[in-house]
Amino acid sequence: VMASELNGGLDASLTAQRPRPAPVAESGRIDAIDTLRGFAIFGIYAVNIVTFAWPSMAMADPRAMGDTWWNHAGYQVTSTALFGKFMFLFAMLFGATVVFFDRKTTPTDRKPKVSDGTGLWARRQGVLLAFGFVHALLIWYGDILAPYAVVGFFIAWWLRKLNWQWHVGIGVAAHFIGSSLLAGLFLLATGQPEAGMQQQFEAEVQAHTGNYLGLFKYRAIFLLFFWGIVGPIFALQIGAMMLWGISVARAGILSALRPTAWYAKAAAVLVPVGAAVTLGVFYGTRLTVGDRVAGAIWTGFGQFVGVPLGLGYAALLVWVTKAGIARFATRALANVGRMGLTNYLLQSVISAVVFYGWGFGFFGEIGYPGLFAIIGGMWAFNIAFS
Repeated sequence: VMASELNGGLDASLTAQRPRPAPVAESGRIDAIDTLRGFAIFGIYAVNIVTFAWPSMAMADPRAMGDTWWNHAGYQVTSTALFGKFMFLFAMLFGATVVFFDRKTTPTDRKPKVSDGTGLWARRQGVLLAFGFVHALLIWYGDILAPYAVVGFFIAWWLRKLNWQWHVGIGVAAHFIGSSLLAGLFLLATGQPEAGMQQQFEAEVQAHTGNYLGLFKYRAIFLLFFWGIVGPIFALQIGAMMLWGISVARAGILSALRPTAWYAKAAAVLVPVGAAVTLGVFYGTRLTVGDRVAGAIWTGFGQFVGVPLGLGYAALLVWVTKAGIARFATRALANVGRMGLTNYLLQSVISAVVFYGWGFGFFGEIGYPGLFAIIGGMWAFNIAFS
């Protein structure tokens, strides 16, 4: 049964005669998917807040925030428990979206073709790309919507019909290559003279604490570099995760179609194994090559290493949702997930007001545990708003 589902058997069984494709009605939404999406949005913000509040080098080296034990502790907690896991979940859920969209646009009166639904999907991705450009240029350089739109159309959509073995194989190869290239870029950055790193740090602080026009110019130049060099690397990683999401969704796993006990067993295996792998690589590299080089390597490979733990988080949350445990919490997360795009953009707008010079101007001033307090406040706002 598992092999049949992974190769599209469940796909065929869930595809029925439908009228014109339309947005999903309230009664047709899948609680597990919405809950996972809300969970992913929370986790992504907990990682991204560093790039709102500090120059980019703070992502790899907590000493950029101040060489204190609490900044090192906050960095270690964020890196091991959060970094990479939630971006993986979000990209995997996007892959699931490809599957659900495909089902709605696949005709039932003839043999399906890869091109079925392409026009409607292209329009959807075009709108997402427009949101991403506005978000990146006007609010925050770390936008993920534009890369998702491009990768979702040019990679995930055209490879969606492949069987799960191809998705896994292509995904592993692409993600490993992308992780290696990203780690190489950060290693080059850490290898520059201390004076050059300090100059870059000060330039970012000056841009983010100045007026809006100055920050806009700085961000536009930065994005040319980001999309031209880092963008293709991210495309490899994002595309890999989307392909994995397609196969997991086709197997009915993300839709909570497996027995409740199945998710409990999966979480019981994946969470401890994923945690052991994550902690082993994170602290192992620091013991062998030192904090600075290890930080660069982790920034590149933390995403790849975090896949098992990310899957464990997903299994655990779906089990909690299916079992009806802490229903008030899962319902709150589902509400956040149903307004995923809105909440993602609101997080950016509010953070920009808090940290940038044209707002309250706290850029480069708040380290841990203050960042954790802001994260908690943002989560509370998202829940209340949603």
